Amino acid sequence: MDETTLRLRARVTILEQLTVRLFAILGTQHANEVRAVVTNLDQVVKTAKGSDLFGADLTAEDRADLFNKITNEWAWIRAQILDPMK
Repeated sequence: MDETTLRLRARVTILEQLTVRLFAILGTQHANEVRAVVTNLDQVVKTAKGSDLFGADLTAEDRADLFNKITNEWAWIRAQILDPMK
């Protein structure tokens, strides 16, 4: 793996963990607001398939691949945020 890919993967991992932990803290006192943010982002992800939101410079095939990856990753992050709030 090249240096840029490693650096990006490291950043994503840190941001992922930071996001989950911050939402865990917020969820204890602001559960309704956290659910609203998650619901809003659900809509953004669902409507982004044909948009340039996740990559205006990508080919249609790469954009579709990225959309699928984002959908899968968002499902995991979403579960990490909402499951502890049940």
